[in-house]
Amino acid sequence: MGATGADCVASSAGNGYGGNLTWRKQEYVVEYVFGVPISQGSIAKMQRWFQSCLEPSFHQWLSYVKQPGVRCVDETTYCARWH
Repeated sequence: MGATGADCVASSAGNGYGGNLTWRKQEYVVEYVFGVPISQGSIAKMQRWFQSCLEPSFHQWLSYVKQPGVRCVDETTYCARWH
């Protein structure tokens, strides 16, 4: 069985990445955008919080896209059956 999106988020958070940003780049973005100094530990805590908040929605989405008739599960999603 392949990795789920939640697995990938957990894996990337554990490796110090938020998307493609290293810890230092994440610190820089928060400090630059919000003017708030932040530590690596605080970033890791925020990543875990976001992951726990988004995981239920992710599983809901995943069950939807696995249903028959759903195609192209990216930003161009459409249903195969027209009403």
